[in-house]
Amino acid sequence: MPIDEQLQSLVYFLTDHLFAASEAGENIRAARFSQPTVEGELTGDEILNELDALRTFISDLSDWEEELVTKIMQARQWSGYLKEHDGFFKPLIELFNSATHPLTDIAAQIKDHHDRHFEGGDHPDWFIQSRALDVKKSPQGQILSLETGDIYLVGGHVRLGQLLEMSETFLETLEARFPHLWLPAEEVLVGTDTTSPFSDETL
Repeated sequence: MPIDEQLQSLVYFLTDHLFAASEAGENIRAARFSQPTVEGELTGDEILNELDALRTFISDLSDWEEELVTKIMQARQWSGYLKEHDGFFKPLIELFNSATHPLTDIAAQIKDHHDRHFEGGDHPDWFIQSRALDVKKSPQGQILSLETGDIYLVGGHVRLGQLLEMSETFLETLEARFPHLWLPAEEVLVGTDTTSPFSDETL
């Protein structure tokens, strides 16, 4: 189909945000935490070492969450421009916006995630429970492993698998609709101003 320069630009930037969101989501989905079992009662140093390792793991998850949410919110904005230019995408965009709407509240809250890692400042139980992490503990209560997967709750509310599926479906549809434009976003964006051609906002 014919495509003007404005439409070409928004397709490039939309795919870039969707690619970045998918990458952050895949990092979360693949994340694993494990440590060897300590026989007997944990010493003070062992408890501190375990907490430090958990803080690092959860900090990584939180950073990926923030990236995922930010990029999907930007994709929602660019998808609105796409809907105005190509009605073919209207049903998909409405479904995408409906499925990702809960992220609007999460985006407003996620900036202070580093202050909310630990309930009481001493243990990550609340994060593990709110994200539906699969946890295995020793009889002594030591956390031996944590796994994420598709059931991971981004921001404690939205299934990771649902967000990845929506992003991947959107990307596949864009590729099918504009095969002659399908270039890796990083190749397109080098040296390009990321200011939206449709508003005064910079993404």
